[in-house]
Amino acid sequence: ALAAKKGDRVVSRIHRADLYLNEANGYYIPYKNEIAKRIDKLVFISRDGMNYYRENFEIDEKKCCVSYLGVKEGKRPERPEKGGPLKILSFSYLSPVKRVGRIIDALSKTDKDIIWTHIGSGVLADEIKEKAKIELRGKENIKYELKGYMNHDDAMNYISENPFDFLLNVSSSEGLPVTMMECMARGMPVVATDVGGVGEIVDNGKNGFLLKSDFTDEELVSAVNAYEAMPLEEKRKMSDCAYEKWQKCFDCRKNYLEFCDGILSL
Repeated sequence: ALAAKKGDRVVSRIHRADLYLNEANGYYIPYKNEIAKRIDKLVFISRDGMNYYRENFEIDEKKCCVSYLGVKEGKRPERPEKGGPLKILSFSYLSPVKRVGRIIDALSKTDKDIIWTHIGSGVLADEIKEKAKIELRGKENIKYELKGYMNHDDAMNYISENPFDFLLNVSSSEGLPVTMMECMARGMPVVATDVGGVGEIVDNGKNGFLLKSDFTDEELVSAVNAYEAMPLEEKRKMSDCAYEKWQKCFDCRKNYLEFCDGILSL
């Protein structure tokens, strides 16, 4: 805003605490409307975020645009492998909003052969370990591994080298999840709750499946079963569609060049 007073053109990317009223760690961020008036271009990382801002703040809509974040291309193992159990990946911080315990609830109610791997640690790590130990005890069809924390490079190498069938995310709230982009860059479909900008990444039935935010255990099991029942050719087509979605919308090389071109054209 001060730069604008000097005559400079001002562009701001907006997400999380800059955007959502409940995402400032309990602190009120003042003068949002006044600051926005002095900015020439407000760049949002999702349509969902842009719509939220329009609904909650006074803003000239002509100043608003969407420019997706992006990730690098990843190695693509053949997905899925022919035969064998379903290989499900979840990849998140272990906090209440991520609802990883709901995955355990659903796994306890399915008779499908499944290998579930979770990457990530957090405040609920001990609770999740104990819940899995109790609820999945005696389930011979379920094998699981809680990998805990992995640094980014190790995590990317791991998901590149292992032919998971799909990423599963059951969060109650999301922005535009980068982990979904990273998985799709490796040809991995996504099954996820339709919250925040997730619907801008997952095209239901094409590169994954969307769940209601208030899904039941049975609905999650049904989504898993729907994927499992697909012929191998359809599963591989879904993998291709996931990769193509990354190519079209979330390739960082393309997106960041377009973002810079947009700034220079102001």
